[in-house]
Amino acid sequence: MDAEQRGWYIQLLAEAWESEPQATLPNDDQLLRVLAGVNSSSTGVEQRWDFVRNQFRKRGAVVYNERQMEEVVRQEVNRQKKSEAGKASADARKQAREAIKNQHLTKGTRGNRRSTRVENVLGECSNRAPTESNSSIPSSVSIPPSEDKEPLPFSSPSFLEAWKDYVQARKEKRQRVTSTIQKALCKKMIAWGEERSIAALIHSTGYTGLFEPNGASSNGKRETTSERNVRNLRESLAVFQGGSGEDHSQESAGLVAADADRSRERVAR
Repeated sequence: MDAEQRGWYIQLLAEAWESEPQATLPNDDQLLRVLAGVNSSSTGVEQRWDFVRNQFRKRGAVVYNERQMEEVVRQEVNRQKKSEAGKASADARKQAREAIKNQHLTKGTRGNRRSTRVENVLGECSNRAPTESNSSIPSSVSIPPSEDKEPLPFSSPSFLEAWKDYVQARKEKRQRVTSTIQKALCKKMIAWGEERSIAALIHSTGYTGLFEPNGASSNGKRETTSERNVRNLRESLAVFQGGSGEDHSQESAGLVAADADRSRERVAR
């Protein structure tokens, strides 16, 4: 083939590759000349065109190039193989997922272990005999024993509300009112009376101690700073002695006297 013949040949292959069916051309000599771009004024055009034309075989209404058709068939075979492999891989993945799903559901039929432990605990609680203190509460709930505390000296709504706020404030400061502390506070409030106790509870909310507002004393006179410091120290020591069960009277007296002396010195200055 010369250069012009190769141009005709390549042009026909390109047209055939884009045709439908692929790699075929219509069996029409005049149309093939137009597709190839044959120049009728070229030297020896008929003999040279016949050589290019013979590179395509006739089959009914179409012509095709044997080498090009083999390439089309090879690509189609590879396409089908890949398609089948993809389908087989998809089926394998689906079967694997189903196997894992069935295995997981099989484990589920044995029962949830965590739920079983909870049910066992609830069953043990329900088997306990109810007591007088928790007879109105479901038997599945266990109640810790409460410590015996000193009964409150007053029962009016105002006092109970002030006492509730005072105890809640101590809980928030992690200063729980124990039975010993409550006994000491009740003793103090009995001596004060209900009105003074309510005022002291409201004034002391947020503090760990219990103090009367504005330095009020039992005789109705206003306390000085030194007297209030001495009284607070005595009350704190009284609570401490009540909680430990030991006698610190001599030590308490010395601390009170020392604090009183320091207070007097500050006032004198």
